[in-house]
Amino acid sequence: MPLQDTPTRRQLIGSALGAATTLAVASQLFGAAERVAALSAAVVGPARAVDPAVRLGITGKLTFPVDTSATFGSLVCLNNFGGRSNANGACNHAGVDIGNDEISGLGRPLLACADGFVEKDETFSDSAGRTRILRDGLGTFYRYHHLDSYESSLSEGDAVTAGQVIGYMGNTGNTVWSHLHFEIWQDSLTPSEATIIDPVPRLPFPLEGVSLNSPTACSS
Repeated sequence: MPLQDTPTRRQLIGSALGAATTLAVASQLFGAAERVAALSAAVVGPARAVDPAVRLGITGKLTFPVDTSATFGSLVCLNNFGGRSNANGACNHAGVDIGNDEISGLGRPLLACADGFVEKDETFSDSAGRTRILRDGLGTFYRYHHLDSYESSLSEGDAVTAGQVIGYMGNTGNTVWSHLHFEIWQDSLTPSEATIIDPVPRLPFPLEGVSLNSPTACSS
């Protein structure tokens, strides 16, 4: 099952215990001297220790969430975060759409973008269709929409590694195009509590076999 501990939680606990106690607890938890030093600096340092960019590592690149093998054809990423959504209207597209640009991508393997767990499977949404949600160890959620099917060897709570097949591209929900709608939610799966970010900066572009369209977000 997913670990529930987070860096933020550890920092709050460490602050309450005080620097000396924190070092003792950290020694038991982490062992290595350099990790103890790093933890000590974090809990007694300024607020930057809990900045999202530090805590979530949002500058790191993910594994591309679709199998890019030429066998399945070339891909296009529409780069439409913040653009028009069929379900939610103008300026409300909360992810990016990735699909084949010439032949049908129905059944194309979808890959875990990071090490983590299968957090949740959803089949009740008329908009998103069959959805599989992954969660990494830092509390970031990755939503895969419109799946044709799940990888049957995986269930909720199972561990996954980056690059592992987690499902297959489809057109379930509010779409007629077989593609992956891919979203990144930070901290929560409750919309009012989550920060939803543009996936494109976290994807490993440029990428052979994948065309990245110009952004179509609404102008501010």
